[in-house]
Amino acid sequence: LGVEPEQVLISNKLGWKRVPLTTPEPTFEPGAWVNLKNDAVQAISYDGIMECYRQGNALLGKYEARIVSVHDPDEYLGAAADEADLEARRADVLGAYRALAELKAAGKVQSIGVGAKDISVVGFVSDHVQLDW
Repeated sequence: LGVEPEQVLISNKLGWKRVPLTTPEPTFEPGAWVNLKNDAVQAISYDGIMECYRQGNALLGKYEARIVSVHDPDEYLGAAADEADLEARRADVLGAYRALAELKAAGKVQSIGVGAKDISVVGFVSDHVQLDW
């Protein structure tokens, strides 16, 4: 880019990590991609978000994401098989936000938000997490 890292502010939605493609086409949004060499798997949890953050920054090279969110926690929660699975997934989402809060407390990110289409999930997250946006 020819721009110094301190002059760039990057936002990254975390929760999907890049993995090698092991099928004829990606399993992430099948039919939407052509000639990809990688797939993506959902990783919404404390450890998953930390891994996504590290992987995303590694892919950015000398740049780092400073504005972060969990990508589509509503879809993750919506995939629950039953009430017990839903509770486990809610704990995963809160763990993901605990990871983001730790990154913010350590000065690695500036702000934390939520990207969801279901307002009830935005409410759930904001009831448990201090969001910046």
